[in-house]
Amino acid sequence: KIEFMVRITSLLLLTLLAPFSLLAIYDSTLYSSHFEAQLFAKIQDSAEVNPVDIMLAVNYIPGDEEFVNKNIEKIITALKEDGIEGKKTKKQIQEIYKSIHKEELKKYVEDAGFDQLFKKGEYNCVSATALYAIVLDEFGIEYEIRETPTHVYLIADPNYTNVLIESTMPQNGTIEFDYKRKKEYVEYLVAAKLISAEEFEKSPVDELFNEYYDQNKIIDLKELAALLYYNKGVAEFNSKNFTDASYSLRKANMKYPSVTVGMMYNGSLASQLSTEVGSKNYNPIMLASFVNFNVTNDQYKSYGIEYFGEVGNELMINNPNVDAYKSYFNSFKNMLNDSVNIDPFNQKYYLLLAYADELNENYPEALKNMNYSYISNPENLATKEVVLGLAKNHLVTDREHEKTLDSLDYYFDIFPFLEENKCFQEYYSYCKMRVIRESFSYDMAKKGYEKLEEFEESLQYEDAYSYDKEYLRICI
Repeated sequence: KIEFMVRITSLLLLTLLAPFSLLAIYDSTLYSSHFEAQLFAKIQDSAEVNPVDIMLAVNYIPGDEEFVNKNIEKIITALKEDGIEGKKTKKQIQEIYKSIHKEELKKYVEDAGFDQLFKKGEYNCVSATALYAIVLDEFGIEYEIRETPTHVYLIADPNYTNVLIESTMPQNGTIEFDYKRKKEYVEYLVAAKLISAEEFEKSPVDELFNEYYDQNKIIDLKELAALLYYNKGVAEFNSKNFTDASYSLRKANMKYPSVTVGMMYNGSLASQLSTEVGSKNYNPIMLASFVNFNVTNDQYKSYGIEYFGEVGNELMINNPNVDAYKSYFNSFKNMLNDSVNIDPFNQKYYLLLAYADELNENYPEALKNMNYSYISNPENLATKEVVLGLAKNHLVTDREHEKTLDSLDYYFDIFPFLEENKCFQEYYSYCKMRVIRESFSYDMAKKGYEKLEEFEESLQYEDAYSYDKEYLRICI
């Protein structure tokens, strides 16, 4: 288990970005308010959303939307009253910057929400840049929001006066791209096949990072708003609150599925799963989210399956709790996207249920569960071995030979490989001969002749089942 934790952590950021679905429209685990739930329902449906609503949803308090919008309107009204609309573009930009910087931005706080900018004057580079962008929009001034590895800023009127608007240059609350982080980023790009393995082997990490990371990526206002969720998730991750971090980063990725956001989201899930291995407190939401997000990444897909096996070993073997295991699996399965291949999980799940049934000598139920496991992977030799053993144990305890024939017909139908097994063929023939013999012994000659005729006819075929000829002679 420790080895599993080490391996899953070592691959922390090697994942492909993939779409994932929300849970219910309102899930109090994922969402902190109906306002937030309704917003992300719109995002999931690709409906138009207001960037301000995204920013307010991060730490929503009822009434915030009215309060914030009124304050934005006050800023715009004050600028209009100062005659800004009659000035040239460059002068307008300067007036907007001066007014907001002086009147609104009081104190830099790395995790400040957008509402706090108006309530306390607390801001960070994301919220301040967003406010500048909203006001510039109102006056029809074009701009570009630029994102770097550790910062966001704004270029106003980029095609002409090209005015830089900087709110601050913070480092905290974001991911610092030191050599280790750059290497993880580049390895992710290799896993995503955005960089070839050959190029990775031949070029230094710093060189590849500088080439492939857009140092001044242009994003829109809604993507900027999503970065408030990203910042919140990073702060939670740094506090080792991996579950909450995954929720925040999941929502950031819903509106802004960038490489960096996706890496952090997947990293929070992987870290939480590793924590659960140690605590033995398993949350099906975390594994389902992890599996959904990594549906196209073979490396992480295998770790999701392996992790599910760890859960099964704990809940069915180390500390058996069948009801808890069934509950975990049903919750996990119900949260999986349609694009996820459920077969590997089904195989492990029903195999362990069959194991519990076998220990209780409930062989028919064990074989029923093994049927589901077998369907999930008919070529798995371990599954075939278990089916073979269970079928033998079941038949040994069944002394009514006619019923045994029915059981064998059923098993041959659902487990075709059993029909090819010489031992089972001979036992099938043996049971037929016993039925014939018993029919005559108990004065049921008509039935005996019918069964004998059926058996003799079956022996005419090239693929007839094996049988003991000496026993046949004795019986007949």
